[in-house]
Amino acid sequence: MEINFLSTYPKLASGVEFHVFDENTFLVQQIQYKNQLRVGKLIHFILNLADGKKNIEEITTITQKALAIEIKPQEIYDAIYQDKMQTLGFIESDLEIIEKSSSDYLKLKVTLLKEEWLHQFSWIFTPLFSPVLFYSLYISLFIFLGLCFYMNREFISILDTITPNNLLIIYSFLLFNTFLHEMGHISACRRFGAKHGSIGFGFYLFTPVFFADVSDAWKLRSSERVILDLAGVYMELLSGAVVMFLYFITKTHFLLNLEVFILSHTLVNFNPFMRFDGYWAMTDFLNIPNLRRVADGKMKETANWVVGKNSFPIQTKIDVFLLIYSVISWSFIVFFLTSVMIGSTSMIVLYPYHLLLFFQHIILSLPNISFDWIKLNIAELMLPTVFYYMLWSLLSKRLTNWKALFKI
Repeated sequence: MEINFLSTYPKLASGVEFHVFDENTFLVQQIQYKNQLRVGKLIHFILNLADGKKNIEEITTITQKALAIEIKPQEIYDAIYQDKMQTLGFIESDLEIIEKSSSDYLKLKVTLLKEEWLHQFSWIFTPLFSPVLFYSLYISLFIFLGLCFYMNREFISILDTITPNNLLIIYSFLLFNTFLHEMGHISACRRFGAKHGSIGFGFYLFTPVFFADVSDAWKLRSSERVILDLAGVYMELLSGAVVMFLYFITKTHFLLNLEVFILSHTLVNFNPFMRFDGYWAMTDFLNIPNLRRVADGKMKETANWVVGKNSFPIQTKIDVFLLIYSVISWSFIVFFLTSVMIGSTSMIVLYPYHLLLFFQHIILSLPNISFDWIKLNIAELMLPTVFYYMLWSLLSKRLTNWKALFKI
């Protein structure tokens, strides 16, 4: 159908805001529907002209003169009326608007603490996120806790710590620590002037996790987003320091082992190779959204160059980093899976059978099962569980692609 550009008057929807993302791109936010999109300078310029008073021909003429470029009315029309612009609520249209949730990676989400409740006391922690204080304490706490563990390593015995009496204490403290973690994200968001949402619970790759809705943080500067990303780990380090001081005062070895649980969770969140806090911090530090996908793309380009399919793709220091990041990430995954398969072949092969026996024994002999038996069996099943978990995470995307290819 032929379009009449003289009678087409595009209009930016209400609730749309623009924020500078970096020197080449802008962030377009639809406040009402919590949607956001990165656009270049040209699209940003065109969208600002869409006021409902200028038609496509007029917008084309203004764009050509202001930016000194050759552009056709059809190109202007396509840029404004592409599906994303309409379905995300940036341009007024009759299409149904898609409202974005807090995270596309999280499933079965539920709200635990509403935004209004959190706003009542999140101000308590905001002074902790002054950049100078934040980085000074962050580095100091890492060094302090690392030295404490090194000096007391002979007293650490995790399995002996997990007893029926201590289990409730451990879980209660870890829940409290998780709350502090999410409050860190919320408070840092408030500290830098972005609007925070609620704290909730969901599943990420079958793993139960808590999350804080800080999607508005994209309007912040890169340096502020990095602090916000690391704010949860920061709060856990502060919590860990308090527990360590209590250990020094009381010499209770349970506190030392409790510290292991805290810092294990902290180190997992600091991991830059999965979508945890460390990954988002690296993404914001480099200002590269979808870091893992971009890095894997760079490795694929490099592999294609090796076999002569394209030109040499490594031109900048960032390109070098992306290639190294992807290689290290995949090397770790391959090394882990291979070493487990070689070193624990029987555990991997017989895992379904052992898992069946475990649950069968619990169902049939529950009154006679000791806590130590459950603890030891869970410890033995942990490694093959992680192995199959990682394997499924890798294969699931490939299986989805194959289904799409064959239209299954």
